[in-house]
Amino acid sequence: MSGIRSCDDIIDFCFGLCVGRLRYSTATDREEGVGRLPDFLGLGAQRAGTTLVYELLSRHPQICMAKGRKEVHFFDCYFERGPVWYASLFTHCGDKRCGEITPAYLHDPRCPARIHGLLPDVRLFVILRDPVERAYSQFKLEVRERGFNGSFEDFLKAFPDAISRGLYYQQLTRYYALFHRENILVLLFEDLIQRTDEEIGKLLAFLDVAPLPGPLMPREKVNPGVIPRAHRLYVAGKRITSWLHDHDLSGVVMVLKRCGLEKLFFSQRQKASSFPPWSLSHVPSSSKSFGMMS
Repeated sequence: MSGIRSCDDIIDFCFGLCVGRLRYSTATDREEGVGRLPDFLGLGAQRAGTTLVYELLSRHPQICMAKGRKEVHFFDCYFERGPVWYASLFTHCGDKRCGEITPAYLHDPRCPARIHGLLPDVRLFVILRDPVERAYSQFKLEVRERGFNGSFEDFLKAFPDAISRGLYYQQLTRYYALFHRENILVLLFEDLIQRTDEEIGKLLAFLDVAPLPGPLMPREKVNPGVIPRAHRLYVAGKRITSWLHDHDLSGVVMVLKRCGLEKLFFSQRQKASSFPPWSLSHVPSSSKSFGMMS
């Protein structure tokens, strides 16, 4: 990686990996055979610990996550690709319990009916977080990943979904109207952080697999809300990885991560406190009532 000095170098490096990885992926998929549909889905919420849960589930010997990506976005972005494409993401799972986590599924009103139509008996889990804390974490994500330049108040005006994503009662009602209650598990982000082993134990029991030995909480934060070094270059890299995911080249992204490319941007992190603290005075008056029961 010492030869990479600019964004152009990264693009050239990615292109070379794309060509080789695409050939390899096609051959590998043929060897693995017919795929299958998932046994469980993580619905969200966004910025509520789903990355931590994904990392822990990926370690479980009885669980298999979707190939090449954490967030599949089948039911909100790629539904037109059909169930055969979706099943192809689980060709490597064998007889393990398989699933995926896409936080957008909880918020998108199209997803409950689509999921029920294809997977009527699937097990669903949701992690909820204090709505204002969740919105502020989304603000930090937009700054870090997409280069948003503005205050938290500016962000709420530019991204009204930051508020609507916290309307959990409305979102869960759509799922409870279609799925049996015993097929839906709701966890709280605050409990997940404070009592990780206990809450992950509940989730694993819900998925009908054996518990994992603890302690489970990693030493470093997973997906922290911090600003990386060479921020503009990092944002450009994120746009490239988004394009790769959209063109079924997630394997290339996995190779780049294994090479340690992303860690180069976080070797000297700025702490999250570098973001201005939020307060309710920053929330538009028409939005101050949002929350779990709104």
